Amino acid sequence: MADALGDEWWLSEKDVEDTEIETERKNKRRKGEDVEGHLENNSSKQIKLSDDGPNESKAKKRRKKSKIESISTKLHGSEAPNVLWSTFCDSTAGSLTTLELEDVSIDDSCCLVDDSIHSGSLNELLSYLNNVVPQWTRDVDKLNNKGDHGSPLLLFVSSAATRVVELNRAATEFKGKCKTVKLFAKHMKVSEQERFLESQVVHFGIGTPSRILKLIQNDSLKTKRLKYVILDWTWRDQKLRRMIDIPEVRGELISLLKDFIFPLAKASKLKIGLF
Repeated sequence: MADALGDEWWLSEKDVEDTEIETERKNKRRKGEDVEGHLENNSSKQIKLSDDGPNESKAKKRRKKSKIESISTKLHGSEAPNVLWSTFCDSTAGSLTTLELEDVSIDDSCCLVDDSIHSGSLNELLSYLNNVVPQWTRDVDKLNNKGDHGSPLLLFVSSAATRVVELNRAATEFKGKCKTVKLFAKHMKVSEQERFLESQVVHFGIGTPSRILKLIQNDSLKTKRLKYVILDWTWRDQKLRRMIDIPEVRGELISLLKDFIFPLAKASKLKIGLF
């Protein structure tokens, strides 16, 4: 009789019985090891989870920084020229030659200097502006008579759109009936700002370095009547950074100062203030 391949036909009945018993034992042992291994793995996972769970959660909570609303540094108005120039030199170290620095170097006569101490707090802005720009109403009247479009008297430069909006609101009493132009990218297209500047006499411009620089470069924002540039210098954001410390802002601010504001200040066309 032919047997199917794979049948163990050469074993006796006793051998078959013994073999079946041994196989069954092996299977039981194997199942036992699998169950034991499975329990062991689960146990180690549970231990790991229990080790990492609550403690890790607490650690993560501890690592979170508390939200800081507004951290500021104080600046005396008389220190403005030295602070501005030394910070500019530090920020451009290695990128400008000695001759390039000499070309744009400024002194005390280029800056708005006063006796106040300010920290960038909004409730200090009105007093500061009245101190450093005492003839504002007269300057506004003069520009109205000249009728030049797109060339503000005062340019206020800050680091972010939200801060610009707050500063603009805080300066309402100082500005009086003058026309303001907001110069930042959030919700505002360059083309819209260009059309506005080309068609209007504006007195007070306020915005961020990037947008201001872009509009000056394409000649939409003119500097012909510009007399005052105020830099939002001492205020710090939630990461404790001043405007000059923010990588996304620093480059445009340096270019704005080097290519336009410092040369005009050296030529006695305008004065620079640090708020």
